[in-house]
Amino acid sequence: MEKVLEKKLGTRFLDLVDETADEQAADTMTFSFSSETPVKRNGFDEVLDHSVESVNLSRLKSEGAPLLYNHHPDKVIGRVKNAWVENKRGRATIQWGTSDLAKQIRNDVEIGVLRSVSIGYTIEESEEDKEGNMRATSWTPHAV
Repeated sequence: MEKVLEKKLGTRFLDLVDETADEQAADTMTFSFSSETPVKRNGFDEVLDHSVESVNLSRLKSEGAPLLYNHHPDKVIGRVKNAWVENKRGRATIQWGTSDLAKQIRNDVEIGVLRSVSIGYTIEESEEDKEGNMRATSWTPHAV
């Protein structure tokens, strides 16, 4: 049975791990921003399907998607340079901004004070899976 949920911006958090720090330019960072871990939503578990067909990465790949502090559109701290799906995870390389806020947040990430990342996304299509979860079979990340 296919269900289409009301299209609204959702968010979810994931532990922030800079997985390739030694290989990157000084102003970039690569990390996972999403996974298939179920998250409680309105009385059911929501799963973001990470098959290549399910995730629309066009916005993140356009190099115009912002890196936001706490989902605030007026607190841009960088931009997404590239995004892809690997091992059932959404991954991105970001470029840090140069504002005072960006420098402060970057420092807090580097010393381990800030330890998670979240995304803003919309779900275009979903269906109930074998485990009774609502699986987003078409979804779009908008910002990291």
